[in-house]
Amino acid sequence: MKFGEAVRHCLRNMFVFEGRARRSEFWWYYLFVSIIGLVVATVFVVAMSVPIIAMLSEGSASRDPDMTNAAIFMFFVLYGLYMLFALLVNVAMLGAMARRLHDTGQSGHWLWLNLAGLGIVPLIMCVMDGQPHENQWGPDPKAAEREALASQYAAWQAQQAQQGAEPPPPPA
Repeated sequence: MKFGEAVRHCLRNMFVFEGRARRSEFWWYYLFVSIIGLVVATVFVVAMSVPIIAMLSEGSASRDPDMTNAAIFMFFVLYGLYMLFALLVNVAMLGAMARRLHDTGQSGHWLWLNLAGLGIVPLIMCVMDGQPHENQWGPDPKAAEREALASQYAAWQAQQAQQGAEPPPPPA
């Protein structure tokens, strides 16, 4: 799965906590969230710093109450938008992580460790390879790829047998 496809799939399936997700889907979306989070946080800090620095540099004697109220209002509006964005992106991240855990054969309930400050545990579990067969959460998302590789390997083996070479053992 490519970057754009993974991001679109995770955002479309934001509230889906069932099924399975490939490693590429999860990790591309993780990269997207990291980059976008950094950019949005930087824009937020810069947008809030400018009016506050301007207000503080004028001195307390000449401070305009309307400017102060506008800066405070702008802070809460931007902060509210930032928190809404963070909530939506992180809910999609939790959905993708639950689907990724399902692909490895684990329960999505491992995500509760995030509340205890142990979110690294399910994150490490997301590195593991998915189960190469259907499990209780659905069919193998890489089944088509596995079948294509198996047929390519069988064709290569047949070619090697025709040439009289001893075929190596199948890949694990």
